[in-house]
Amino acid sequence: ADTLSITLGTISNTTGTSDTIKLTYWAWVANDLNNQYNSTSNIGTELENFALQEFSNPISPLGAFTDSLQDSASVFVGEPHLVLSNVIVGGDPVKGGTVNFSISVTNDGSNTAYDVFLQDIATQYLENISNLSVSSTSGGASGPGGFTNNGDSWSSGVFDIPSGGTVTITFSADIAQGAPFGMIDPNTVIARYSSQPGSGAPVERDSTNGGDQDDSINL
Repeated sequence: ADTLSITLGTISNTTGTSDTIKLTYWAWVANDLNNQYNSTSNIGTELENFALQEFSNPISPLGAFTDSLQDSASVFVGEPHLVLSNVIVGGDPVKGGTVNFSISVTNDGSNTAYDVFLQDIATQYLENISNLSVSSTSGGASGPGGFTNNGDSWSSGVFDIPSGGTVTITFSADIAQGAPFGMIDPNTVIARYSSQPGSGAPVERDSTNGGDQDDSINL
């Protein structure tokens, strides 16, 4: 924990009425496991801030001496938390036929997920991706402004998802003629996000170190 000390010097009030001096400052929440948001309990870590004021009280009935006042306030750490759903729409695909996918990403955390980036990992027997688009949004989410379609994989532009927001993306792909009968060819989509807006924000939580948002041991 860090300590902020401020010296105000002598303060006088000649107005005859009470007056107030207000001090405002910002503090970053450290990106460590002790401050990690618990998506299971939906309760973030409680952080308590203590304020102590020391001053010389010349009107004390005990005579001038150093007096003090203190107060505290608590905040609960919040984080975004993304949930991915990847489903096939329609019946089972056939060799040489077309399969339709619906990808939904929901932020069920307490804070906005910034710079969300979706990437569809290339698979061996999916090809000719088409009709890649945002099919629906809710909860204030807007979805990516565009996509990069590589034919057998795709990625999205970055976008934000507020708490409670959902973005659904749909696309079609052909099953290659070389796909063996009964083959299971998983289509995998990964999502990355940042806990702070902007690029390289101080102490933001993101996936640059390969972190898992649900890992309670490693960031």
